Amino acid sequence: MRIAKLVSIDANRFISSTIPASSESEYNSSTSYSTGAIVKVSYESDGSTPRCPIILYESLADSNVGKYPPNYPTQWQEKGATNRWAMFDSYVNTQSEATEEIEVEIDSSSQNIVGLFQLQAKQVTLTQIVNVELLTDGDCTSDSFTAETGWSYDSVNDQYDCDGTQTENTKLYQSVSIKDTLYYQVKFTVSNYSAGGIAGYVGGNTGTFVSENGEYTQIVFPGNAKEAGIIADVDFVGSIDAVSVKKISKTETVNLEYYDITVRTGWYYYFFYEMSYLEDIVWSFPDYNNSILRVKITWKPGESAKCGMLTIGQHNDMGKTLCEPEPVVGIIDYSKKETDDLGRTYLKQGHYRKRAEVSAWFYNEQVDAIHRLLQKTRGTPILIDANNEGAESTNYSSLLIYGFYRDFNIIIPGPKVSKLNIEFEGLI
Repeated sequence: MRIAKLVSIDANRFISSTIPASSESEYNSSTSYSTGAIVKVSYESDGSTPRCPIILYESLADSNVGKYPPNYPTQWQEKGATNRWAMFDSYVNTQSEATEEIEVEIDSSSQNIVGLFQLQAKQVTLTQIVNVELLTDGDCTSDSFTAETGWSYDSVNDQYDCDGTQTENTKLYQSVSIKDTLYYQVKFTVSNYSAGGIAGYVGGNTGTFVSENGEYTQIVFPGNAKEAGIIADVDFVGSIDAVSVKKISKTETVNLEYYDITVRTGWYYYFFYEMSYLEDIVWSFPDYNNSILRVKITWKPGESAKCGMLTIGQHNDMGKTLCEPEPVVGIIDYSKKETDDLGRTYLKQGHYRKRAEVSAWFYNEQVDAIHRLLQKTRGTPILIDANNEGAESTNYSSLLIYGFYRDFNIIIPGPKVSKLNIEFEGLI
């Protein structure tokens, strides 16, 4: 079992998202707003300090001027985070969404675990990039690359041009230290494209060849050559404005598909029964003091991929979850019984949050450290993974919770091993 103290995804941690920024107008203290006007608030009342998440507000009055929305709840009604920021707003039930896929990058420096909750996804690809550039002057402001046949340096436009005179695949590269046990990220920008294809290149292996202008990011598993950059095919004509190569410490695609417990084995059920999908996952990665985490959430063609919460932190080992006494999992349901004006009574489905009661054993040397950690995380959101790792590993989604602990006690029955009893509840 492990818990993680979390860090906020603020303007310093947030790097990019494929979800567009809100098109609503930024709040302006000198503008007079009418009833129903919608604004976004991206800054504190000083007008310059970034405020995260970015929240939408609706005006509740006419001639509404000079009243900073977060400070005037009688003049402004909070409408929740913008679509881009809903997955970082501390509420699991508010989801960011985009057609087919969502891709975000956040600064994961000095953190080692990420949790994603209330997903609508078939798979999630997670990649941790060590944020240390391996190339020198990859922005092409100087002639720092080895250019093979067809390539030449353009000092006027700070780029490398390929004229198509090559008779085989031709590289633009630098000599770098490459480990053939790691993946590498190659970013490059293509301009002035007219023919052929070009791809990332690391250690003798290539990425996928592309054939138009644009900015590209590719993951390449290298061979043993000590060089990296890009490679053009025999027909390529175009320019390269920037190249970046960084080490990837870990990457994995997590498949969220599973068959419901009512499905029996057999080809009929495989082809004709509906697939179900996990909604919550937790993924750990190495702790680097300068790293970027990229998360790509993929759903069905033409439909909306969704994520209710993405949170990162530094996890701590809390011992091994015990089977005796048995872990208890469940939910707290906020559905209601409603009665309409005709006296008809029905159930109105509401949100829910997870709960769990678990016990774990650990060595007595950890008693004070675990006690202090739980003291420090009281009354704050934490990430809980009550599964075990290693030889007795478990993988229950029910034991993944974004929430808080209600109560805990540590029992010290002898000189070697102690037991933790703890009760968790989710946040919605």
